[in-house]
Amino acid sequence: LGIGPRLSHLIRPTVSIRQIATLNHSKMSYSNQLWSPSPRRALLAKVAFGTGVLFWSSASLYVLSSAERRHKAFLLFNAAKRAAISGHAVVRIAWDYKLTHFKYPEDHPERKAAFSLAHERAADRLLHLAQRQGGVYIKCGQIVHALYLFMPPEYVRAMTPLFTEAPSAPFSEVEEIWQEEFQCHPSDMFQSFDRKPVASASLGQVHRATALDGREMAVKVQFRALKDNAPADIVTVVALVEFMAWLFPDFEFRWLSKEFEKNLPSELNFHLEGLNAERVRKLFAHVPRIKVPKIYWDYSTSHVLCMEFVPDLIQSNDVAKLDSHHIDKSEVAKMITDVFSAMMFEHGYVHADPHPGNIMIRPIGEQGNFQMVLLDHGLYREMSETFRESYTLLWYSMVMRDEPGIRKAAHAIGIDSYTVLTAMMMAQSWDSIRNSRPGSLHEDDLETMQVRALQFLHEINLVLGHVDQQILLLFKTNDQLRSLYHELG
Repeated sequence: LGIGPRLSHLIRPTVSIRQIATLNHSKMSYSNQLWSPSPRRALLAKVAFGTGVLFWSSASLYVLSSAERRHKAFLLFNAAKRAAISGHAVVRIAWDYKLTHFKYPEDHPERKAAFSLAHERAADRLLHLAQRQGGVYIKCGQIVHALYLFMPPEYVRAMTPLFTEAPSAPFSEVEEIWQEEFQCHPSDMFQSFDRKPVASASLGQVHRATALDGREMAVKVQFRALKDNAPADIVTVVALVEFMAWLFPDFEFRWLSKEFEKNLPSELNFHLEGLNAERVRKLFAHVPRIKVPKIYWDYSTSHVLCMEFVPDLIQSNDVAKLDSHHIDKSEVAKMITDVFSAMMFEHGYVHADPHPGNIMIRPIGEQGNFQMVLLDHGLYREMSETFRESYTLLWYSMVMRDEPGIRKAAHAIGIDSYTVLTAMMMAQSWDSIRNSRPGSLHEDDLETMQVRALQFLHEINLVLGHVDQQILLLFKTNDQLRSLYHELG
């Protein structure tokens, strides 16, 4: 029919067998070239294989090992994870400051505003880091807030929530700690034990409970995570401060990390806190208006502290509640001054964390009478007799405007820059101190003090970096008391 040639044309292959073979050979050559073991690919393959072997070996060892070894492995992994999170935050802060420094040199008109914004971003990152990590990091933020005269105001404002929004742990964690410490349930030792805490702080929370014999108690329980995380967290914080000091030579806050590293382990030991409370209770036993709750040692360990429950307490800076009970705020400030002056100048044994939540006011009757209740005795500074005498002489000389006496006392505690030291302690410029009349204790307003302190921050940090370690906590104590006095008016 004449269609054969046309069909044969349609079905005839357009590529020959030889061409197909040649094409397949070229593809195979390309494939072999793609997957040929070059040195880099061989190294990557070995790393991938080694990582897989290490992972599965570690997983197998973890599953097959004892509970104690599994716990140690978990702690090591968790410490590395927490350190990585903290390091990431600090590197971002450092990078932000470096960019700001290069973008806005010393003579740039917007440099001050740019660095203020950088401070805000850095402080916000540190706040979120503290809230995420908890424990040690919250304590760091609280210390930054307490040293408000030596810190940029952006940091001080940012850290405020760490006092007002302290975390709390679920009651199941309290039960777990109780089992570890006493090998029983709280209900085995108490008639009642409130599941919801009445107060919470950076290191633990407080529950109200009634013992089997009817005694009302405040039970302070340390956060479970602190027992595992605190040692590694302290090392991480100190290392990160050292990193910032290396990266920014003008960053001179290593004195703060050293003091933090020294003091925090003592704060984590509730047994030491109980001993501090007992000692202060005896020192002020002759003053009825000063109360330190009694410690119940049979219910206490290094992670649990039981003390006398004191009801109807008002935080010492709660001006509205003080007014509602007709309590004279100036009388409260005077009592606080008397107590801490006795600690510093007479006993040489000082409560070093006097924020408003640790100095409580208890109304008595309807006539404005009150009792001052001291809480949280985890951090104290004990002075040597020689240092106490020099410190007392320093304050006396400053109040009397005796410059030779100031110089002598400052030298005795290891400070040559006595003018900077005096300005720091009295919250005034040296000129205003020298020109004021003896006996005057006038202070500048808070904003003026902060501005002046930031202007001389380099000189202040040089003093703090070389000062006798006994005085560092006293600076913090003085700053917290000064802030409280301003709130009381």
